[in-house]
Amino acid sequence: MGPRSQGQLQKLYRGVLEITAAVVGDARRAVQRVRGRVNETGAAIVEEIERTVVLVRRVQAQIRARVFRGDTHYREKLLSLFEPETEAIRKGKASKPTEFGKLVKIQEAESQFVTDYEICPNDLGVKRVALPRASHTTKPMTRQRWFRRALRWRTGWEAKISVLKRRYGLRRSRYRGMSRIERCVGFGVIANDLWVLGSVGAR
Repeated sequence: MGPRSQGQLQKLYRGVLEITAAVVGDARRAVQRVRGRVNETGAAIVEEIERTVVLVRRVQAQIRARVFRGDTHYREKLLSLFEPETEAIRKGKASKPTEFGKLVKIQEAESQFVTDYEICPNDLGVKRVALPRASHTTKPMTRQRWFRRALRWRTGWEAKISVLKRRYGLRRSRYRGMSRIERCVGFGVIANDLWVLGSVGAR
């Protein structure tokens, strides 16, 4: 992006930040006026406005860091106001270089029962990556034993992940908040295990 385009972009963002700051100010003043004078429903709305204001202020700080200071690795990056827990996930896929959501660890027994699950904060600590389509940087690894073993393991897991997403709702959580997302994944795991149990009993 050239200096002229960058200057135009910054000008647009300054306007957006000014409008956003005015809206946030109005929201905070409105909350202060009604605090302690509303019923239970009104109190819940006030709490939601306060949470949203906190998130919007994070976005404002993020824009200032990225657009005006060139900091593209801002640590407090927020990708969605409506799903604040969302993270950018890069799996190395050519068709989808970046996906958004949460990583979930699934542990399965030989009988197809899911025995454990966990919502992972990120994929840090992964030392070896085995992808079906190797790039020029990973192609030499494809001849190594650990790569072939990991690829077979990965292929078997793709089917289970597909079932959990397609049949049991793990493609997208309709809940907001980490505790509720964990509940959604838990429901999917329970549904899977009940189906497997029923299949075993029907044999």
